[in-house]
Amino acid sequence: MDIFQKKLGKITGSAIMHPLLYLIAFGYYAAILIKSHYQINWFKTYINTPMTFLCGTFFSLEKMPSIVKGIIEILPLTHASRSLRAIALNGQVGMTAIGALIMYLIVFYFLSVYASF
Repeated sequence: MDIFQKKLGKITGSAIMHPLLYLIAFGYYAAILIKSHYQINWFKTYINTPMTFLCGTFFSLEKMPSIVKGIIEILPLTHASRSLRAIALNGQVGMTAIGALIMYLIVFYFLSVYASF
């Protein structure tokens, strides 16, 4: 294995870890806010499911209206999907998506710490 492949492997591994870290921080924040098992269903129904279908996980966002596309760009799962898709299909790492995921990681971390107290 040459140096390029080793370096690409490290970058790809790092790019895969950022969506996972964001999801951990998001889940921790949700766990702090949710007070009962009943509220978990509300969280899954009103936050996770729409975000999964709207963020381009299963279909392309190209034909979406520009207003809807602008809102979808704010959602964190959009950047996670793009990052992982770029790695899988092209072997490239999208630094914009990783930067956005790091930002979300920091935001959800501080929200979780704030909600803990």
